[in-house]
Amino acid sequence: MKRFTFFLVSSLLVSFRKIKMDSLLFLSPIFLVITSCQTSNLEPQVENVQPQNERVESVEKYDVSKSESILGIYASSWVSQGETEVQKKIIKSANTKVGQLSGQSEVGASGTWLTDLNDGNNEKSLRDGERLINAIKKYRNWKMSPGKVLEKDIKIEMKKCLDSYKIEKDKDAIVAQIFAVNKSKTLDVPINSNPLLQYLKIQKQCMEFVGSTAINCGGIYRPYGSAEITNPKDWRPGMALYDLKTPHAMIINRIEWVNNKPKTLEVIEANYASTFHNPIGQIPWERKVAKRTIPLSQSQLPANYKVVKLEK
Repeated sequence: MKRFTFFLVSSLLVSFRKIKMDSLLFLSPIFLVITSCQTSNLEPQVENVQPQNERVESVEKYDVSKSESILGIYASSWVSQGETEVQKKIIKSANTKVGQLSGQSEVGASGTWLTDLNDGNNEKSLRDGERLINAIKKYRNWKMSPGKVLEKDIKIEMKKCLDSYKIEKDKDAIVAQIFAVNKSKTLDVPINSNPLLQYLKIQKQCMEFVGSTAINCGGIYRPYGSAEITNPKDWRPGMALYDLKTPHAMIINRIEWVNNKPKTLEVIEANYASTFHNPIGQIPWERKVAKRTIPLSQSQLPANYKVVKLEK
């Protein structure tokens, strides 16, 4: 009986040891995976993912596919993709203007951007610049002959000069600006384009902002009809984004990449609003520069949009 009891206990101990060793062998890969996860360099990868509201200063070439997580899911990244020197300068210059007026408007070289002095609403009989000058002349003549006409009546006469401005609110804004700038100016009437733009303190429209920024940074002006960059992988910050329907011009500031494909474009733009209607945008002497994000659907631009390079 004692021998049988000893044999039974010995057998149980051997079986227990075998089960224990087998369990350890089974658990050892899990232990190794846990240890590996704890000691891997996941933290630097997380640091490389830039928050959306911060400017990425690094411009080194970066393959977004390298940000693949341990689960095989690609992380979202705003990391730069290797801009040219001109593109870097365009981005830096545009960012310094955010939140400020877009800058004094000036007539560009032949074949470049239009200003507020060009024809409005396809009425070719008289340029908008001439309409504005005629309204200023009426104001000057009224100021030089006080007492003959009431202020409310001269404003009506001035608005008659602005026939290409179809919205009454736009006419009221222009007349009010003529009154405002003359509080500190002489009654001289500007006779050509740039002095007139300066007289009314008219700021840059969207295309003038994009084109002048590119030129000042060593790039070139590209009109709306320019060839587009069709491959999304070739898009870079410092290029232009054009909405051909409005039309509206923007500078690409950052690109969010997911799975090595663009998901969101952050742009810097001037004159984006609908508070004025000739041209559509902001009130001409109040135009400011701002940032905005444009989501992409399956890396595709919205209809009538295109990306254009601002250098040769």
